[in-house]
Amino acid sequence: MKNAIATTRGWVHPKTGELLKAQKMTQEKADKLNGVKPEPVKPAPIVEPTPVIDPIVEEEEEEKPFF
Repeated sequence: MKNAIATTRGWVHPKTGELLKAQKMTQEKADKLNGVKPEPVKPAPIVEPTPVIDPIVEEEEEEKPFF
């Protein structure tokens, strides 16, 4: 379809938006037919795990008689 735009509901006229041919397609397929290039996928950043430091628990001293 010359000059028609692919959409998820089919081919539409570029100026009027009139549905010229009904055809179900995915957004990815419509983008490919319209010449839209997908954005490159960026890799997730590498996050170094933060070491977990156990808190130091001080032992309580036993109470000693004061005399």
